[in-house]
Amino acid sequence: MKKIFSAIACAAAILLSSCAEKQPSTTTPAPEAAGESYATTINIRYVSLDSIQRHYVLSQTIQAEAEKLAMDLQSYQNQLANQLQSQANQIQQKAQSNGYLSEASYNADLKQLNDRQNSFQNQYAQREMNANQQMAAKQKALMDSINNFIIDFNKERKYDAILFRDAGLYFNPALDITAEVVDGLNARYKAPAETPAK
Repeated sequence: MKKIFSAIACAAAILLSSCAEKQPSTTTPAPEAAGESYATTINIRYVSLDSIQRHYVLSQTIQAEAEKLAMDLQSYQNQLANQLQSQANQIQQKAQSNGYLSEASYNADLKQLNDRQNSFQNQYAQREMNANQQMAAKQKALMDSINNFIIDFNKERKYDAILFRDAGLYFNPALDITAEVVDGLNARYKAPAETPAK
């Protein structure tokens, strides 16, 4: 996402820089090559990515999935922690009731607890990595959906540029086409068919 914003900001800076070069100086007229013409205005619009993400149905769906994944991860972590705590309590109770006949058997139980803890940490890390990969793929699909729509949207509008609001410090609110883009995205969005329960 940061790479996308950086690329957009860079494109905006180049665009603004080229605009500044095309404006004639107040003291010296700008040279004009034969046969070349310069546009007096540039037809730019902008969208708010935050607003799109709040109102686009696909984005809302992905956000809900992210929240569920986070809750599932927390629940899984709690489950593993409870199992470890239960085993630790059993070892402590056994030690307090003189249930260990030797220090070696006590150390063996502690080693088993430690090994189990390491195993649980690895299991949790793997599940967390899988969840992050799932969400990264969904975020990429979301940005691809937005970008592809804007490309198709602009084939008819023919704006010179459509920027993300974060790419600049100020935009005239009259140039905001976020609502139009959100409406178009939602009109084009088709929710995946639900798999019937077996």
